Amino acid sequence: MFAASPNLPPCGNNTKASRTWVDIYDQRGKRLYGFCALGKPSDLNHLWFALESGVVPPSWVYIEMTDRTTNTKYKSNLAETTN
Repeated sequence: MFAASPNLPPCGNNTKASRTWVDIYDQRGKRLYGFCALGKPSDLNHLWFALESGVVPPSWVYIEMTDRTTNTKYKSNLAETTN
């Protein structure tokens, strides 16, 4: 799922974007950030998002993984951000 896929549309200038893209959302469904170049499953342990100065971070987030080859979306459970 994380193999480079040059046969699929690029992610900006990255023509070797991974097969699966990962997006991070807050608990209300607002997209916070996305990753399109994860190379292996363990890269999921290093996801992050940034907020503007003074913005209170969401208490909960979830990720959605989109397999661009099968057009399948996988949604995680909510994860608490305060731990």
